[in-house]
Amino acid sequence: MELGVDSVAEHQNIVDLLEKYIWKEVILTGGDFSKVKHHYKYFDNAVQTKEWLQKESPQNAFLLIKGSRSMKMETLLDAFDQSTHASIS
Repeated sequence: MELGVDSVAEHQNIVDLLEKYIWKEVILTGGDFSKVKHHYKYFDNAVQTKEWLQKESPQNAFLLIKGSRSMKMETLLDAFDQSTHASIS
């Protein structure tokens, strides 16, 4: 737990910031997002999120992927074909 005792509060701060803007879709993955109040789509881990991305195959979208090394969020890149990797790497 990289954020220590402040982890839940910091995750709530992220959700609060997200709620200040209009987003077509927000996907939260793992960590303490399961412990904070939000209305966004949530997955327990990067594998589940990757499966959703592969199924939904978002087009003409910008993705912000942020997470601790322990979450292995880089595995989400596998949801995209190699031509897409060049534009998001």
